Amino acid sequence: MRLALDVSSLPYGTGVSRYTQNLLSALMAYSPQDSWLAYGSSLRQFRSLKRQVDKLPPALKTALYPLPPLLVANFFYLTNLPLTRLLGPIDLIHAWDWYTPNPGRAALVSTVHDLALFKTEVVAHSQIRRYHRLSLERLIKFKAWFITVSTTTKQDLIDLFAIDPERITVIPEALPKERQVTVTAATATAVLTQYRLTKPYFLFVGSLEPRKNLTRQIDAWKHFQKDYDLVIVGAQGWQAVPTQPGLHYLSAVNDHELACLYRTAQLLLYVSLYEGFGLPILEAFFYQLPVVTGNLSSMPEVGGDAVVLCQPQSVASIIQGIGQALLHRPALITRGQARLELFSWDQIAAQTYAVYQQAMAANN
Repeated sequence: MRLALDVSSLPYGTGVSRYTQNLLSALMAYSPQDSWLAYGSSLRQFRSLKRQVDKLPPALKTALYPLPPLLVANFFYLTNLPLTRLLGPIDLIHAWDWYTPNPGRAALVSTVHDLALFKTEVVAHSQIRRYHRLSLERLIKFKAWFITVSTTTKQDLIDLFAIDPERITVIPEALPKERQVTVTAATATAVLTQYRLTKPYFLFVGSLEPRKNLTRQIDAWKHFQKDYDLVIVGAQGWQAVPTQPGLHYLSAVNDHELACLYRTAQLLLYVSLYEGFGLPILEAFFYQLPVVTGNLSSMPEVGGDAVVLCQPQSVASIIQGIGQALLHRPALITRGQARLELFSWDQIAAQTYAVYQQAMAANN
C-alpha cells in the first residue's frame, strides 16, 4: 500500500507533534513492506520540519514544501484539487483534523485529539473555532474515517457533528519515547538548583488557559502552602499566573528538565475542566508520581484506579484529593506504573493500521 501522513505539525513541539512522530515511526516498524510518505509544509519552520522528518526511518519518502500551511490549505480548499495531484498515486491519506484535503480516489483517515474549542466557551477562539468546524465538516463530506484518542472525544464527535459511531475508532495515546528520560540524582539536583526549588512541591503541567482550571488548583494548593510549593510548567496562553511566595512559573523547559521536575515532585495536579486525553497523567506514571485529576471527560478513562479523582469545580474536592494522594502515595505510584503498561506504540500502530485497512476496503 501507498500511505501518506501529514507531518506539518512536527516543528512545533506540541502533543500532536509528538504523537505524529511516534505514530509514523511505529507504523513503519509495524508494516515495513508498505510505501510511506510524509507530506507537509511550513514557511518559518521549514528547516525545523526537515530536521524532525530526518529523525524518522530512512525508508520514509517525503513531500515537504516551504510554504505556510494555511496558504496551502486555502489553495486546496478554493480549488478543490485532490491532494493526490500533488503527491502522486496514494491509497490512503492520514490527515490532520485542522487541514482537510480533497483525497481524490484515496481513502481518508483523520485523528481527532480533542474538541476543546467546541466544549469550552472562549470568545477569543471564535475565528479558530469556525476554521476547525470547516475542516471537520470537510472530513465528513469526504467520508473520512476517524481515530479519537479517547471515548470522550468519540462521543464529542457524535454529539457535535452527528458522525456515524461505526466510522470512529478509539485508539488511546501512549507516552512519547522522547519523554521517557532517565533521571539521575545528580541531574535532578542540578535542575532543582537551577530553578531555586528548595521545598517539596506539587507540579502542574499544561498550557495556561481557562479549561486547565489553574485558578482553583492554586486555591487548593494554598491549603498546603506551608509545607509545599507549587511549580507550574506550561506555555503562556491567555491566563496570567499570579505572583506569590511559593509559586514558581517555568514557562519553557526541555524534556530533560521536565523529567527531573516530575521525578522530584510530590504529586501532579491535573484537575482540568476538559481534556481530550491527558498525556501528563501517563508522564506522571512513568516518573512514579501520584496524580490528582478531574472526574470528567477523558481523565478517568486514562487514569483508571491509579489516580485520585475530584470535582474540578470544587476547591474543597481538590483539597481532599491532594490529601488522599499524599496519604496513599506509595500505592498510587505502584498502580500508575502498572497502568502505564496498557498504553504502547506497538499497540497503537497495529490498531491504526487496522483502521487503514477498514477505510481502504470501504473505499473500493
